Amino acid sequence: MSRRPEDKWVNEVHSAIKYYQRADELKDHAAQRWPAVQELVNQGIDVVTAIRRILSEACQKLEATHASEVQLLYKQYIERRTPEAIADEEGFDKTTFHRWRNQALCELAVLITRANHDAKRNSSRFVPRLPVLGFEPLITDIVNRLYDDAAPPVIIIEGMGGLGKTTLAQSIAHRIETGEEYAGVLWVSAKTVAFDQWAGQRRLLPQYHIETRDLMHELARELHIHIPNDYTMLVNEVRTHCKNKKYLIVIDNLETIENVMALTPLIDMLVVPSRLLITTRDRTSNALPAELPRYYVPLSELAQDISFQLLRHAAAYHHSAGLSDANENELSQIYSVTGGNPLALWLVAGQARNVPWHVFIQNLTEQYFHGHKTYELYEYVYRRSWEQLSPKAQHVLIAMHRCEAGGEYNLLHLLSKCQPQELDFHGLVDRWSSWGLWATALDMAMSVSQIAGTIADQIRLLNYRSQAARELGKYQEALDYATQALRLAKRGAEPILLAISLNKIGLARLAHDELPAAQTYLEQAYTSGSDCLPPLELGHICMNLGLVAMRRGYLSDADTFFRKALDYYQTGDDAVCIAKALCSLVDIKRRAGSLTSIPQELLRAREIFHQFGVRYESGLAENDIGCIYLALGKFDQARQTFEAAIEISEHIGTITLKARVLSNLGELYVTHSEWDAAARTLEEARRLALLCEKPLLVATIDVDRGRLLLAQGNREGAQRLWQEALTVQEMQGADGAAQYTQQLLDTISE
Repeated sequence: MSRRPEDKWVNEVHSAIKYYQRADELKDHAAQRWPAVQELVNQGIDVVTAIRRILSEACQKLEATHASEVQLLYKQYIERRTPEAIADEEGFDKTTFHRWRNQALCELAVLITRANHDAKRNSSRFVPRLPVLGFEPLITDIVNRLYDDAAPPVIIIEGMGGLGKTTLAQSIAHRIETGEEYAGVLWVSAKTVAFDQWAGQRRLLPQYHIETRDLMHELARELHIHIPNDYTMLVNEVRTHCKNKKYLIVIDNLETIENVMALTPLIDMLVVPSRLLITTRDRTSNALPAELPRYYVPLSELAQDISFQLLRHAAAYHHSAGLSDANENELSQIYSVTGGNPLALWLVAGQARNVPWHVFIQNLTEQYFHGHKTYELYEYVYRRSWEQLSPKAQHVLIAMHRCEAGGEYNLLHLLSKCQPQELDFHGLVDRWSSWGLWATALDMAMSVSQIAGTIADQIRLLNYRSQAARELGKYQEALDYATQALRLAKRGAEPILLAISLNKIGLARLAHDELPAAQTYLEQAYTSGSDCLPPLELGHICMNLGLVAMRRGYLSDADTFFRKALDYYQTGDDAVCIAKALCSLVDIKRRAGSLTSIPQELLRAREIFHQFGVRYESGLAENDIGCIYLALGKFDQARQTFEAAIEISEHIGTITLKARVLSNLGELYVTHSEWDAAARTLEEARRLALLCEKPLLVATIDVDRGRLLLAQGNREGAQRLWQEALTVQEMQGADGAAQYTQQLLDTISE
């Protein structure tokens, strides 16, 4: 007789609490897919700590009504005592023990079910960024079909670019994810990237055809299935999940008949009870098997009244006074040009900002001829935006796209050939944002480019997109782009592109504090590029390896890598990079406790950063100086320097730097026994560290929070924070930090 679903769920909860003390078992446990756990993981908490926290919180709630039973769970699975010993201590037989324990497990499963339901409702993964207008009836109709067991298992949404296919799919996914019938949403984007900004011109790259294996790997990633060397087993695991539970599988931007044909072999193994939702530009229904039931949704443009509503929303979003005050006749003139294409409406609304209203209307209606295709309207909008920039701003804009570091101030300065006083960087960014949904607009420009390029171009572009995503804090997206680049590079591209792609993956891993994985890829990058990369590139890889070694606590290795980087930078004669390497070498000495004053090379490096306008590095240098003052016991100087670093971080808008500086400032307050200031500062630092998904920084902050609690007499609170921090440090490979935290735990246990 098969077990009931509720029995399987209780067994899954039982298994999780049974392995509560086994991090090696929990990291791959099915509990990692619980929505409540995923909600914490998305906040920057590692999966083991997240599972433990959900279990602990459920037990604490259960204690209010079942205190005795919870104590049985605690004694068996936390204290690791046998059922016989517990039964003897409590004065009842083993059968009674198992009955009471099982009752506690059932109640615990109910509480975790509620936590999962709440987490699903709180999920913001698929919440559209902007108002969804005109789609509400269609969203409701499609969601109802997905809940109808008799409806076709495949739904296809088709329409030209800009009609809102992805937004519609996101809205549907959000409804499904926050409901109770589906186990979750598996989202795979098949969008191809086809825009070579590095070349300074637009190029249509060779069409990338999705392979069946690619789709299966993406679905496995969504399900958190990690089977690297056995594709057959991976397929079986994905099939089992999709057949045993009901998922909504979304394949977004499946743009060609060939890509739909790649999906066809997977449909039978994925759907029923799971459902499949496809968005595409081409009419793809003929590419699917004739016998496969499907529901076809052709998207059309918005009606005029809905388009007017969207323009009003866009006016408020862009703070466009002229558009906000426009009458219906003027809105009709916009509609006659854009039609009801949502993206076109948003883009044109963005053009209305900071332009006299009469000029805007005249340019739109007279210079853009009626009857043009919507793609040509996009071309017109982009060209108008470009023409509105000053010549200097145009140079800077090109530099932004050619900039390896994603548009940092110093590289903009060097590439644009502008003097620092001529760089109105923030004004440019403000104008750039006025285009409206610039990221979406850029994607659209990629898709309508006309000139063919090469595989090498595509690899470079994917790596630049990875860099941009990393700068924005989108680490998984950065890893995805770099992985695509590496996949193409392994098909026979130049060794230099293989090395660069490996370096980008290493950087994406490093950004997310996955230190052992980062080290592996960076070492491969150095090996692959040692004979072909220019000195500056090799210096960058050595710097990255040094950062990994330092975060892992291997100071000797870090020193070696930083010195190698310095040699390469001196060969390349790059003053800023040389200054960065010198700062890193000083930081090694500080961590080793061998400094008695502020080194002159650090002060010189700070001056170089100021000279070249490298604001982020200037902030790091101020932070390093503050840390040295703190180590020397010069609290007033340390405080002033940290405050200067915070001011820089706020000026350039980087929460990562601000979180690191606040962490050090909080440590200062703890050391100086300023408890209230320490609590406030560390709380804010932790909040920012969670926002920028830095688990090791969160752990470092928690160590200082534990010191604060211990100083206030809360030993249990300190021990709990240090244990959580230790778990994160061990999981991320930060061996030196983990050793220090373990010493704190050993001290408090004595």
